[in-house]
Amino acid sequence: MEELIGNYVNLRDAAFIAGTTMGLVAVFSESGLKSRYKPISAIITGICVAFLVIGFSKIAIITGIVSPLVAMGFWSGTKTTFKSKMEDLTSL
Repeated sequence: MEELIGNYVNLRDAAFIAGTTMGLVAVFSESGLKSRYKPISAIITGICVAFLVIGFSKIAIITGIVSPLVAMGFWSGTKTTFKSKMEDLTSL
């Protein structure tokens, strides 16, 4: 049973990985990174940050892939929601 518990990443580490990755991707995009390369740069950066935080393991690779993509989806969904709300308000 203890082996199963050791294979999970705690929420604090996953949130740190996602936040750090999104911050670094924002820095990359301000430096001139094209929008179409943001997802792949997020995955690569997420895996690197996960290796630094968790260590070299399969769970670090999975967390490094999933955390940034979830954060990007959350950001995109929130941005779209607020953009449509603002457009609705200005059309009144």
